[in-house]
Amino acid sequence: MPKPLWPLFPAIEYPTVANTTPAAKITATLVNEVGSVAVVETEFQLHTWSMTRTEYRIVGALKHLLENATKDDLLLVECLEPNKHYELSLAKQGTSRFIEASKLKVKVGVHPLRDWGYLRPIDQLNTLDDVATAEIDAMLQKPFAPIESNPTYLISKRIARLRVFRTSILGAYGPTCALCGTGLHSANGISEFEAAHVVPKKHVGTDDPRNSLSLCRAHHWAFDKGLVAVDNSRRIILHDLAFKEPGYSPLIKLAGRDLLDPKVTHLRAHPDALAHHRKHIFEGQPFG
Repeated sequence: MPKPLWPLFPAIEYPTVANTTPAAKITATLVNEVGSVAVVETEFQLHTWSMTRTEYRIVGALKHLLENATKDDLLLVECLEPNKHYELSLAKQGTSRFIEASKLKVKVGVHPLRDWGYLRPIDQLNTLDDVATAEIDAMLQKPFAPIESNPTYLISKRIARLRVFRTSILGAYGPTCALCGTGLHSANGISEFEAAHVVPKKHVGTDDPRNSLSLCRAHHWAFDKGLVAVDNSRRIILHDLAFKEPGYSPLIKLAGRDLLDPKVTHLRAHPDALAHHRKHIFEGQPFG
């Protein structure tokens, strides 16, 4: 990890003979070409060789990215919550995301094995967030459209949009999963809740907050895989598989429950978004 980026991560004590590899726990959202693939607990670590050479690095639970990474791919690192939560996004060489990131990257450091840089000047961060906030506010002033009419492909804008989307959703719901009403926090306050797109991004789902639910990780996965849906009465329904497989027994407790709405009622999941999910994800009817 390049030295100028260290302040974005938790402070770590310098290695000692008793502790040659000090580390701090962090949460990482892993993203590949098709979107988020996992949220994992990993470590920001200071590794040392015989107390003479040191290297900061992120290690552990990264196989979802590493198994697909090859030489000269780009790793995009985004701080979502200082000292706690980071997005690690793999841009494969030759893809549109790789080409775009390569154009945006401002090289500021060279290493014998790699080079690195910022995707944009630091002073543009607030501007991008302000633009993303204005875009989402504008969506809320219009009739709901579940499909994005003008998708954002620019990486820097997409990250800012998703950051604002996540903040607005999790703030509206509070520490609550819209399906089960519960969820977990780590000892250092990291929440497992995720802002889920009802109409998924693979269907060009909008970043309008009305296309979202706050979900715990287990139920986010179940919702995305079509094991769980919401009917026209805003009650939770389950796929037949949940009643056949013993491993899915915890899901049965959700059947028939009312979907929990956010405290900010105008951000509640729109019926059109829930209908799209029910038809194309839950029932599996082709889209597009």
